[in-house]
Amino acid sequence: IKEDLRLNKRATIEDLNKESLNQYIVELKAEKPNLSKSSRQKILKLSGIIDKDNKNIYPTLAGTMVFSDYPQAFYPQLFIACIVVPGTALGDVGELGQRFNDNKRIEGNIEQMLEGALNFIRKNMRNKVIIDSKTGKRKDVYEYPILALREAIANALIHRDYSNQTENAYIQVYMYDDRIVIQNPGALYGMNRIEKLGTDTTMESRNPTLVRILEEKSSVIENRHSGIPTMRREMRKMGLPDPEFFEEKGSFKVVFKNSKFKNR
Repeated sequence: IKEDLRLNKRATIEDLNKESLNQYIVELKAEKPNLSKSSRQKILKLSGIIDKDNKNIYPTLAGTMVFSDYPQAFYPQLFIACIVVPGTALGDVGELGQRFNDNKRIEGNIEQMLEGALNFIRKNMRNKVIIDSKTGKRKDVYEYPILALREAIANALIHRDYSNQTENAYIQVYMYDDRIVIQNPGALYGMNRIEKLGTDTTMESRNPTLVRILEEKSSVIENRHSGIPTMRREMRKMGLPDPEFFEEKGSFKVVFKNSKFKNR
């Protein structure tokens, strides 16, 4: 069973963003001439965005998560929980007794949640201001490479478990003083193994329709299987440790360590 093709029977095609769908169809017809003579409804069905149940047409989960303006109306727990911990462990408190320095629920479709989570991290991440001695131009240098974090959050959104059993579980982005932890429901899928991540080994996809749609939109996925090599490359460019990957209790976790962790 491919969970990303599961029908969202609480929604109709009218709950999907018409402008975004139209743009997708235009681009798809340009890339795939065989579809150019097909009707709009047929293209959406062949793409896995909608499907029929008896006489009724419903969006799929993949269609909802990519093209709905507010998927959380149908799947309330499919969001990203972002928090900033004032220390190195949950339960640490700040100088004023606060448990969190910042705390936000990031909602929207997959593209919106990705950008929302990155904006939260940018807001709460320490940065240095460097003035170029030759040009006098100011440059902000963050403590983590944004591109590496983007890849990790995109992977969490794309490859999380979207089954009924995990529908009440959300993605976590926890910022500590010495690291960022990104965790999603669902361990590695099928025959995938941690030691194969970032290699040229063919990886199985838990949500193949969702992956294909986002590849065709070129908004979240640019080059398949390039995410983890990008994370490692960007961390090394800043002299930081490689990201670490863990499977635990039916979830997948990525840990990015900053210079504080490195120098302990």
